[in-house]
Amino acid sequence: ASRALGAQPAPRALVGRPSCSLRLVPEMAPLRSLRRRGAHLAAAGVALATALSALAGARGAAWLQPPNGQPSTTAQSTGTQEGQLVLPGRRAAFAAAGLALPLSTVMPAVAAEPSFTKTARFEVQFGKGNAVKKRKLVIGIYGDEAPILSRSFVHAVENTYPGEAGRQVRYRFADVKSLETDKAITWADFEEGNLYYKAVQEFDSRWIGNKVVKLPLAGDDTITEERNGLRHDLAGRVSMRMGGNSFDFSVTPVANVASLDATNVVIGQVLEGMDVIEDINKMRLVGGKPSKKVRFYSSTLI
Repeated sequence: ASRALGAQPAPRALVGRPSCSLRLVPEMAPLRSLRRRGAHLAAAGVALATALSALAGARGAAWLQPPNGQPSTTAQSTGTQEGQLVLPGRRAAFAAAGLALPLSTVMPAVAAEPSFTKTARFEVQFGKGNAVKKRKLVIGIYGDEAPILSRSFVHAVENTYPGEAGRQVRYRFADVKSLETDKAITWADFEEGNLYYKAVQEFDSRWIGNKVVKLPLAGDDTITEERNGLRHDLAGRVSMRMGGNSFDFSVTPVANVASLDATNVVIGQVLEGMDVIEDINKMRLVGGKPSKKVRFYSSTLI
């Protein structure tokens, strides 16, 4: 960018000292030259702004010292102190512009989190027995980011799934299904099982009778190919398996679980109760599950 503007490159021997300060000599800033080269400034503006902002913001890394540690002739003639930077011409104007640049011109804005459409509250129980203390877990749901998966989650929270197996689909009294330390805690082992047993009439040339078949709890209305831009970059991310056809959901106990981005879609975020998630994550594993039963004593929307 500096070549496009006709400026001379910075001398390689100019090494900064942390205690030095930047001083611009007003009489050596030819603004007329900048106006004549306005077209070049427009073309190289973004690259120049980024470079100068980094230069101006670096501590002790400016062009501060002439070769051999001797004061420049300019410094002698203008009365500046040794070690102070005197940037002639265009370089002085550019450095001043770099100092004035706001951080937002070179740093991309962080994308805002989407809004929650619903909030679910769970009471979590460690171990068996009604006397065991219940602990609160609150999850915000990004219903607009994954509508079908979020709908399945809400149906299980409220026990309102309209499918044939609807009566069994409820997170209340469901247990942790699996635990992968520092990766994912997955619910749910439902109280009445994760399969639906249905009696169907069977016709045969020899006899007519009923046969019991095993069916998944989730019907075709839960199948989806939806995706979104949310990632498992925060601790407490709540996600469901890509493709749907399930009521299982996972919670990340730690941040940056990139491996789940390939298999799950984020549908929510833990708002309260990360201490519960962290304690589950620390539990000893037995057959891929926590050594102690971890159960949802209740689930509801709030």
